[in-house]
Amino acid sequence: MINPIVASQRDLLRKLQCLTDKPILIQRHLKNTWHEWENDIPILPFQTRSILLNELSLDMDTRNWEVQKKEGEKLVSFFKHDEIPFYMAFSGGKSMHYHLFLDKNTITFPDEIHRELKAHPEIDVPCLVREHLTNYIVLKADIDSDAAELDYSNISWSKDSQGSMIRMEGCQRKIGDPDNLGKFLTTFKTMVDDIPNQKPDPKIFSLPLRFPDKVELWNISHLQNDIIELLESQIAKCKENRAAMQIARLRTLTGSHLRSRKKCIGFQRAEAGVIEGIRDFVCTGLVCACNKWLKIDHAQCQIFMHQWSMRCSPAFDLKVIDYNVNRIYGMEKPYSPCGFFIKAGLCEGSKCRVCKG
Repeated sequence: MINPIVASQRDLLRKLQCLTDKPILIQRHLKNTWHEWENDIPILPFQTRSILLNELSLDMDTRNWEVQKKEGEKLVSFFKHDEIPFYMAFSGGKSMHYHLFLDKNTITFPDEIHRELKAHPEIDVPCLVREHLTNYIVLKADIDSDAAELDYSNISWSKDSQGSMIRMEGCQRKIGDPDNLGKFLTTFKTMVDDIPNQKPDPKIFSLPLRFPDKVELWNISHLQNDIIELLESQIAKCKENRAAMQIARLRTLTGSHLRSRKKCIGFQRAEAGVIEGIRDFVCTGLVCACNKWLKIDHAQCQIFMHQWSMRCSPAFDLKVIDYNVNRIYGMEKPYSPCGFFIKAGLCEGSKCRVCKG
């Protein structure tokens, strides 16, 4: 016959599994390998479970029960006032846990955001949303997160990792009893309706083991615009980072090229920027050099050339640069860069150390 605590744990896990496509992982003890709950043999109670991608698991880690009570009641008052579904539990140890589950179907992203997120898979949308909503709750509920020692490790974990673990309802904990050496008192993580006035102590009183009957989702549609702005900002940062990385790579490639080509004077002079009158020749020559010598792709060449345009006096027209990049990268056999550098008076011609190489 299945252990009744395990049966209740598995019933809760079934409810939670319906909220996520990612398998929920469990541990039998804190050094146990993480594994899928459905593949586990239901013998003894589980100790921990993985936090869902769309779950806010707020853990006030302070040992000061007065702070637990004060900050926790602020949190509960805010949730009830704003009709935010949640359930809370005493961890069985030193703290209270507050669980909220986000209804991701209540927000809709514009097509452009979907395209950008697809183009930037490094953006961790669930983590960003969890962090944003946690900060929103802390601000609105006026929580002293430092005094409460709010554990952000349960919030800020990567979608690409296994995740983060939280103690599960029914998790058995043994507490040493100093009055009876060698004896232990057993306590459990359990759902509660109210925060106890004093920390539960199994030597004095124990809380009944309870599990949530249902798990409700938080409709976050009213926060959609804030979340979209957050993602737009993150997308812009990713674009800037990519551009910076590509420029750094281009500089490295250019340096490698110059070393391998014995520092072609024409290329060096052209890359430094030129004056009006020879910019067209130099532009074409540099694009050909990017294609034939540096062997970089179309997008990287465009970034390289846009940077070069700002070093010219006056700055060169970006439309002309883009036209030349598209034209030359569309050729089967691009021109030799040397002729353009010679025409602009930047190359050593027959004395070029590269040609003599």
